[in-house]
Formats: sequence, C-alpha cells, structure tokens
Amino acid sequence: VRAVATVSGPYPMPTWETLPQFATDTLTIRCGGADEAQRVAAALAYPDLPASVHQPLLVVAGGADTLPTPDQARHVAATAPRRELLLVAGGDHLLGNRRWAWLNRTADWLADQATPSGR
Repeated sequence: VRAVATVSGPYPMPTWETLPQFATDTLTIRCGGADEAQRVAAALAYPDLPASVHQPLLVVAGGADTLPTPDQARHVAATAPRRELLLVAGGDHLLGNRRWAWLNRTADWLADQATPSGR
C-alpha cells in the first residue's frame, strides 16, 4: 500500500453514549439490535489508528459533517505521521453534496502517490 485516503472517517470513534441519535438508530437497525450495534461500535474504536499509518494519508472531510466532525478530521490529520487534510467547506457526510470539490482531487492525489516520480 503506497498511500491511503479516508473520507469521513470517524477517528477516534465516539463512544456509544456520545454518538448522535441518528447514528445509534442506524447502527441498531443495521446490526439487528442494540446489543450487537454497541459491540460493533466498540470494535470500531481504534484510537491509535492514524498514528499507525506510515504511508501518505489524505484526510477528506466535510465542514458541515456531524459524524465525523471536522474536529475529528483535524485530529486524524494531526496524529498521522505523513498526512494532508482536505476539509471541504459545506460538505456533508461522505461529501455527497460537494463531490466536485474533492473526488477528482483525491483520485489525482492517490495516482500521484502511487507513482514514484508523480504523474
């Protein structure tokens, strides 16, 4: 793996008790119950994950996202050794409302990272 891009990655993952209601509702439905949803949410808690990524890391996040928040994206970017942050103003979760502002740029960034001398 030469490079990594994360889009709306919630690190550190909030605890079950601090997740927004829409997130706990969605997880509960998709996991088939609250107990399994809480287990899955706990399994996603990798507090040291960004620091363990030694490849170039592009953190892409929406400025209007509520989960993960822009502060979570900043945290990832601050703790990863080789990182760049692309915070898209007004972007929602997964930046679906601002694809034009990040998707091509992210693809170009990944392509540049994958070739030894750039494109």
